[in-house]
Amino acid sequence: MNKIYRKSIAASALVLISFSSSGLAPKGSGPSAKAIYQSGSDTVLQKLFKMAKSGVDQEAVYYLAKTLDRQELRMMAAIYFRDLIRQGPSGKFFNDAIKGLSNIDQDIRLNTSFLGSTFRAKIDEKKLLKESRSIYAYVKAEESFRLQKFKEAMSYFSQVSQSDARYNEALFMQAVIINALGQKNKAIELFRKVADLASPKSRMLDQANLNIARINYEKRDFEESIAYYAKISRNSPFWLTAIFESSWDFLVNAKPNNTLGNIHTLHSPFFAHRFFPESYILEAISYLRLCRYEKVKEAMNNFKDRYVPIMNDLKNILQNNLDDKSEFLKIVVEFDNRIPNKHHLSDPIIHILSQTDLYRDNKKISEIITEEIAYIRERYKNNGSFSSDLIRVASSERKTLEQELARKLYREGTSYSDYLVDLYDQTKLITAELMLGKVDALRSKLKIDSSKKRSNFIGGLQPLVIGQKLEYWPFEAGKEGKKGEYWQDELGGYVYNIESKCS
Repeated sequence: MNKIYRKSIAASALVLISFSSSGLAPKGSGPSAKAIYQSGSDTVLQKLFKMAKSGVDQEAVYYLAKTLDRQELRMMAAIYFRDLIRQGPSGKFFNDAIKGLSNIDQDIRLNTSFLGSTFRAKIDEKKLLKESRSIYAYVKAEESFRLQKFKEAMSYFSQVSQSDARYNEALFMQAVIINALGQKNKAIELFRKVADLASPKSRMLDQANLNIARINYEKRDFEESIAYYAKISRNSPFWLTAIFESSWDFLVNAKPNNTLGNIHTLHSPFFAHRFFPESYILEAISYLRLCRYEKVKEAMNNFKDRYVPIMNDLKNILQNNLDDKSEFLKIVVEFDNRIPNKHHLSDPIIHILSQTDLYRDNKKISEIITEEIAYIRERYKNNGSFSSDLIRVASSERKTLEQELARKLYREGTSYSDYLVDLYDQTKLITAELMLGKVDALRSKLKIDSSKKRSNFIGGLQPLVIGQKLEYWPFEAGKEGKKGEYWQDELGGYVYNIESKCS
């Protein structure tokens, strides 16, 4: 990562400043950078850029950043504020630059790669002004969390100001850490606070409810867990995740028919390109609990038919792009942009990568930089060298961020490849033990206990009201091998009605 940042600095050195060892260079004659900035003339940007380029002083860079910000060239301004911050607290404009960068972050939400590169050097935190601390604390908290220094991360996240746009994210991360440390009730309390602060129908609201559901599952309070999974609306990108995860609640709560009903939704043609390979394992376990051994084998075969080609295709893509990970990023971008004839068997995984916060945040910043380049090119088209040099700075930053994104997405893709291999090995184990007649041993390995709070549920994760009339559909494969009917408006509401064959 350091190599990338050094490369970025080297690339921008052509048009940035060359600080002396003191952090300041001798001033030349003429008006000061501040006076030029305050003049508000049409040539302010060109004059300040020329002063910064020739290495006049940090003041020129600071007012260049403010001028860019004033012209709503937010990412360009952020680049120059960052360069001042990198000079450390000894710099005259250190805290002012942090304040400027923080204001930009509140407006466009800078991505973690950019912010991480800003504060990578060790800083004497005592020299940080109160108004500069919030963004710094958030960046250091994420860094500590990534290194699994949870107590340190908690300390930093707690310093994020309530007025900061990232405050709710900081609360969310504190809840994650508290749960990891085993304080489940306190974590639920914090996630509920996050949900209360989140905007309606937002990703943050759904993620908070998902985590409350997961913690209740860990506590084996399955009724409460399912109630929170039910809060995820059908229009949410997390709806299928809620359907899948709640299936485990049903299974552990001795409701395999509810589990199979949920899986029926996941396997519908409407979601043919979504990625839920573990659903076949869950399906096999459900049938195993019902002693439907032929259906167990069928589930394992369906997993192989569906996911082995994806596993092999992903493995080939990763291998072919091992040396140039930018090509792997290109595949994700082409999928996201719906470029015709650019399809892969592993598209379900490419889809997941294109929906990650990592990709979405970087995509937004890249688009902002592209828009700013177009603006500079058009507005200053008659100022050849000036516009070219400024565009070079922006293009270099965009390339650096894309290289970092490519590496991270490739790493994510590799983890999905390993996950599929692991699941494939599990299917082979289950199939082998069934063929060897080790059914009792296999069933005993499940170690599934029933909840103390047993409840009845219908499809759609809704509690069963006494006296409610329900129509159960036994979605068994017919003579022609059909999997049963699917009705789009009933997805998520199916329940099987298969009797157990266990003696």
